[in-house]
Amino acid sequence: MTEISEGMIDSGTTERIAAFAQNWRDDPALRSRAASEPRAVLTEHGIQAPEGRELRIAVNTADTFHVVLPPDPNSALADVQLEAVAGGSSTAQRTVQSFKSASTILSCFACAS
Repeated sequence: MTEISEGMIDSGTTERIAAFAQNWRDDPALRSRAASEPRAVLTEHGIQAPEGRELRIAVNTADTFHVVLPPDPNSALADVQLEAVAGGSSTAQRTVQSFKSASTILSCFACAS
C-alpha cells in the first residue's frame, strides 16, 4: 500500500487512484461508502492517506468544480511543526539564523544612513 503524501505521488499511486475513480464511477454503493468512509474505501483500494488529517473525496459535477490549493503559509503552525521548532530541528535553527542575519544586515544599513 502506498501512502499519499503532499508533492510526492508516484505512478503506482496514480494508477491506483485512476482504478479507484473508475470503480467509483461504475459502483453506486462504492460512491455512497466513499462519501461516508473515505479513508476505509481508499485503503481497500491500496491508497493510504496520511493519518491524523481529515480526508474528503470531492467530486466535480456539471454545477461544481473544486480547486484544491496548498496550505496557507501564513496560517498557524501544525502541532508537528511546533514540535520541530520546540525540539530545535535544523530547519528551525536555519530559520532563526536567517532572521538573525537579516536583523544584522538591516542594523548595518541603519548605521550607514
